[in-house]
Amino acid sequence: MLEDLQIIWWTSIWDTLEASFTRNWWTWYTFEYQRYCDWVAINWWNQKTYKVLKAWEYVVAVIPIDSLWNEWEIQYSDSYQIDEIEKQEPIAKEYIVKLYDKNFVFVKVVSSSIIVNDITYSENIDEWQWQLVLNLNLPLDTNYLDNIKYVKVFVNDDSWLNNYLIYTWYLSKFTRLFSNDKENIQATFLSVFALMNEIYFKQNDETEFTISWTPWNLIKQIIDYVDTFYSWIFSYTEESIDVSWNSIDVEVNDTKCWDLIKKIVEWTNHHLFVWADWIVKYQTIPSTISHYFTYWKDVSALTIPEDYEQVVNAVRIQYWYLWWPHSWITDRAENTESIAKFWRKEQTIVNENIYGETSANQYRDEYLAKYSKWKLNISITINSHYQIETIHPWDTIKVRNLWIDISWLQISSVSYSYERAVLKLEYQSNIAKEIFSS
Repeated sequence: MLEDLQIIWWTSIWDTLEASFTRNWWTWYTFEYQRYCDWVAINWWNQKTYKVLKAWEYVVAVIPIDSLWNEWEIQYSDSYQIDEIEKQEPIAKEYIVKLYDKNFVFVKVVSSSIIVNDITYSENIDEWQWQLVLNLNLPLDTNYLDNIKYVKVFVNDDSWLNNYLIYTWYLSKFTRLFSNDKENIQATFLSVFALMNEIYFKQNDETEFTISWTPWNLIKQIIDYVDTFYSWIFSYTEESIDVSWNSIDVEVNDTKCWDLIKKIVEWTNHHLFVWADWIVKYQTIPSTISHYFTYWKDVSALTIPEDYEQVVNAVRIQYWYLWWPHSWITDRAENTESIAKFWRKEQTIVNENIYGETSANQYRDEYLAKYSKWKLNISITINSHYQIETIHPWDTIKVRNLWIDISWLQISSVSYSYERAVLKLEYQSNIAKEIFSS
């Protein structure tokens, strides 16, 4: 029997409830959770759960249970006031667009009165931030963008964001538009990191060679090489680049810097991402959940399609031996249960990076295990009750107050607008990462 129980309810149903327990003079940890529609539950060594006796009303009871799920007597009950959803206001915010010259010296702030379109943008894991288009209410003969090379976008809100940097781009092009007796300037900005895909990686002025090194050292070397052209743009820190000791062999054949980085990352269990601060991050999945979303509050849409089209349940792999010009194909591996459920779907995988029958069979079996099952491609739309600008690919999320378990999933991409962010989640990483990252 629990000897002492203390519960602290915050003022809003959407905030955190904390419960701490003391038993036999030992202080138990404090737990955090949120109330579901008609019940809440959190287990600690299978010893207790909590029930709300009346949904959306004022009575709460705490009922411990033992490891056999036998309920004990009510230990504590109290009342609390529920804030109505209608009273929840979106977070008020404003975007600030700043322009800079070729030396990244600040020039001016773009007045919101001349921006005639919504500011929208997107980010992808293992890639970068995508383009920004600004439609500006300016005459055709304007010199407004003369000497402008870069743009930064910041956000201020009525919570805690203050001049919070959300995007950095370089000017890619601008178009003079005249339509319906109106003059307009359309400026297109691209992610600064896209410049990495404009430069070939060289060693001693050579563009064709083989390099063997640890992935983290290779990535640093590529960044340092690009830094010889753009010394003030890209950077990394001891914390941003994980030190992984597995060495890989990489062939460079007239390969651009970003393509080479993607090739390296594909064979590790890490992800790479460059945010608006231009600091290159090469790390594994976060060890803690980055964002907690609340169903019915800041989750405005949720799509969970069951995708059978990508199912493969009979697989062979084409592979090579080092220094041999010919290739071989493994025996076929099948998943009879998947064939019975989804029809027979055969595939021969060609992977020029696989050498030897043992590695090929391992890749084949792992591929079959992954693709013989149907896939959940979850999409979540988060509204402005949440600070959407703080959400990024790479982060992990949990959706509270939902009876379907959406927890500890990593964000693969985010598409932003002023009122919402659309998140794509991935359950599984690249198959090569899973197999060859040890």
